[in-house]
Amino acid sequence: MSTISISPGSSDHYLGSSECVVVRVDGELDITGLDTFRRALAVALSRTPATIVVDLREARFLSLRNAVALAEAIDEAAVADIEMRLLTRHSQVRRVLEITGAGLRNERMVAARPS
Repeated sequence: MSTISISPGSSDHYLGSSECVVVRVDGELDITGLDTFRRALAVALSRTPATIVVDLREARFLSLRNAVALAEAIDEAAVADIEMRLLTRHSQVRRVLEITGAGLRNERMVAARPS
């Protein structure tokens, strides 16, 4: 089970720019959360911020389909000239992002140290 939330971000905390939307994922993002994750990404993109941060630090699992959805959102953001940054903590999540190309599409994937 996962929790997905979207909120205006504290841009000073993340990026130093004035307009930021944060999509946070907590728990296991498996196939049952795919539609919710896609909707959250679509809402973030529709707000046309300067930057979207996808915070996966609390995600313990990311399915391949969710990673592909994220890769597609990264491509959409690039077309719309929106910067997208990924925050990760768990090596399993980073590996799925690398396998699907989402990590390669995003030059700003930041690996946080485990707490």
